[in-house]
Amino acid sequence: MRRALAVAVAAAALAVPAAAHAASTVRTFAVGPRISPDWIDTRAHFHDKLLALVDARERGRPGVPPVQSGAGDVAGHLAPGGAAANLVALPEDLGLLAAFTGSRGDGARAASGLVDAVVALIGSHAPVSGFYAAKYPALTRRPLPTRLLAVSLTDTFGRVAVETFAELADRLDVTLVAGVNMARSWRIVCTSKATFRPPPGATGCDVEDAGLVARLRSPDEPDRDYAYEATTPDAVNMALVFGPDGRIIGRQVKAYLTPIELPSQLDLKPGSIAAVRAIATPAGRLGIVTSKDAWMPDVVDRLVADGAQLLVQPEFFVGDTVGPDGMWAPDNLKAAGYADVLRHQGLAAVVLPSMTGNLFDFSADAQSHIALQPQVAGRGPSGALAGQEPAPGFAAVMAFGVPDPVDEPLVARRQALAASAVLQLPRPDNPACPSIEPGPCRGGQVEGTVFHDVTLGPRRVRAGRIAATGPFSAARAISPTLAGQANVALAARGRLVVAAWEEAGDVLLARSTDAGRTWRTAHVIGHGRSPSVAVGGHGRVWLAMVEGQRRIVTVRTSDDGGRRFGNRREAAPGNGRQLGPSIATTAGGNAYLAWIDERGRQPDGSGLPRAAVYGAPVHGHRVRPPRLLDTATAKVADAKSLDNDWAVSVGARGRAVTVAWADFSTYDWRIVGRSSRDGGRRFGRLRPISANPADREALDDAPSVAVGRRGTHVAWTNYTKAPTLDPAPSYQVALDRRMLAGDARWIAVNPALALTPSGTPLVAFQDHTDGIAAIRLSARGHQRTVSASEAGQWRPAIAVCAGHVLIAWSDDRGRSPQIRLARAPLRALG
Repeated sequence: MRRALAVAVAAAALAVPAAAHAASTVRTFAVGPRISPDWIDTRAHFHDKLLALVDARERGRPGVPPVQSGAGDVAGHLAPGGAAANLVALPEDLGLLAAFTGSRGDGARAASGLVDAVVALIGSHAPVSGFYAAKYPALTRRPLPTRLLAVSLTDTFGRVAVETFAELADRLDVTLVAGVNMARSWRIVCTSKATFRPPPGATGCDVEDAGLVARLRSPDEPDRDYAYEATTPDAVNMALVFGPDGRIIGRQVKAYLTPIELPSQLDLKPGSIAAVRAIATPAGRLGIVTSKDAWMPDVVDRLVADGAQLLVQPEFFVGDTVGPDGMWAPDNLKAAGYADVLRHQGLAAVVLPSMTGNLFDFSADAQSHIALQPQVAGRGPSGALAGQEPAPGFAAVMAFGVPDPVDEPLVARRQALAASAVLQLPRPDNPACPSIEPGPCRGGQVEGTVFHDVTLGPRRVRAGRIAATGPFSAARAISPTLAGQANVALAARGRLVVAAWEEAGDVLLARSTDAGRTWRTAHVIGHGRSPSVAVGGHGRVWLAMVEGQRRIVTVRTSDDGGRRFGNRREAAPGNGRQLGPSIATTAGGNAYLAWIDERGRQPDGSGLPRAAVYGAPVHGHRVRPPRLLDTATAKVADAKSLDNDWAVSVGARGRAVTVAWADFSTYDWRIVGRSSRDGGRRFGRLRPISANPADREALDDAPSVAVGRRGTHVAWTNYTKAPTLDPAPSYQVALDRRMLAGDARWIAVNPALALTPSGTPLVAFQDHTDGIAAIRLSARGHQRTVSASEAGQWRPAIAVCAGHVLIAWSDDRGRSPQIRLARAPLRALG
């Protein structure tokens, strides 16, 4: 009944004329200022520079800091429809520059390096710091006084940065995102509520206290009748989202910090990984991934699961500039938001605004850009960052500061770019730029605005006739419906096959008794997501899923081949949020279940939740008490507040069980695992699985485990940074420490692993050789396309039964994404 209602609602929605819906197209703007001393000296210059950058009509007026010629703007290109049709994104750390404005920033602006600048700010803010030290004594016990300083700068940040951002959103009538480094929350203190006039973005005065106003406000504004007071000791890097009236409608704290932001330097506090959410705005549901968060698979996966449509990646890509040594910086940047959009079905685009220029001894030259989920091969935009070949989806890219010799061989082209780009760095021997215009001179990076229209909502591609491909049958929908379907799980035994997937907020299950040729009517299991299925002997079926708003993992069992499910059990009753379950059958009619659990806390005493792997044997219909499987401590000091796990996978055969997952204890993502010989009661030591060199940063993800007669196999998405000017290998599929698929051009991700009866590994994966997602199979050293299509194909699942391999995935062909399945005889795979 519930599924019938969901289908009816979907059908009704499709029948409504387009004019009755909110705008499905959003014009997105990525605004990238270049740091310059002429606009970080006073509040007026900070305000006027940003206003001139987004509105060309403000340029050239007396006292307004200059903007590079050809920089473009926002105001002259707005789409009709206000905030629902326009999204403006400003970079990470832009609000931090407010710290250097005014008389309290005089000493900092005169410093020769960032460390000396921070020391100067600590001294000039001593009176305010005294107030916050008394209010939050724990700040005085931090390793450095930099977190205390950030809190003490609350009034400066509020007055200079937040008010400016609020005014821009209000004047342009847009949804606006901007990065700040400040106290996570604050309030306005005024001298008199009766006479108070709210500044941009504010609604009123929270408390009257003339003495506190005088203590907190800038000495440059002795007549200002209000000040901003921090209401938390937590200083964070966060993105603020402003509505069209200039008021803050959302904020997302950066969860994973870079070394400069950790306790030994700026001492910002990481955001809670459990608090990562998509933000509903007039311009769509935004997934904000500030800088490092865009490379973190758990952050992006959580945002996609929460319905994010657009990624916004605010950047100050500091310290990773184009140069002759190490990894090519644009290759590194391409592995973030652009790769995220390729990998995830629900994301329409990434908007990446990047600040450029030199801030003391720190530099950034990354190009702001907008990239769309690639369209049908050969159609749609295909641009590139500096020193790269064109790639599907790059729709708007900021120019680079020096000429790119595109006709040269790629490595020679990069060498030429690097030789010119290093002249932009703040080295005393580099020539100073004669003007504000970009070029191969000190501070000659580019600033400006790029924009592009992004279509939100499901993509509809004419299905046409779906023919068989190679040894595979035609890809058929398991359970056709108008509702979108995603994230399929597949399991088989004998000729019984079960498939579970997400549809209209529910988990559905369908079964086949003829090895996947035909399927019985699907039925709703319950409200939830992330299904995992296993099939044991005598027709016993287990289904694990994340259930409801509480986000708890539950297990249901069926003793009649999946016709009826009962015996619902919670994996860990009464504990924290649980995610990403994986279940596999073991001996004696039992199973083993593992999942990500947020009940624990990080080892550094910050109180932040730790996402860790827990597991429990499932004996018949009963889940045994769970235990923590990742008992190791952070191996790198920088990971002590960020030691999370993600993407757990269970494989089993008889009493042998292996659990693998992505682990951040080394301050990067590597695949690790533990094995048991007694059905999951006791496990051996934690062991590394991925084979990335210890001295290179890794971003491994999505393990898939299979246990056979001849041992355990693990496939995963592999990424290792490469210190070379050659095109860096992007995301690839690895199996047992050897690469199966992927090259330096595109990415191959999300492997699903199964074994033939003889123990031969079969790996299905999501391939992006042509940009758009396609499903391929690697078998006995050969790779085959599973189903030819001009539509995206996502997150495969695989099973082997009755002499066939079965591969299912979510397919964009037709009016809404559907779970499709193709079969091939094992003998045809060579």
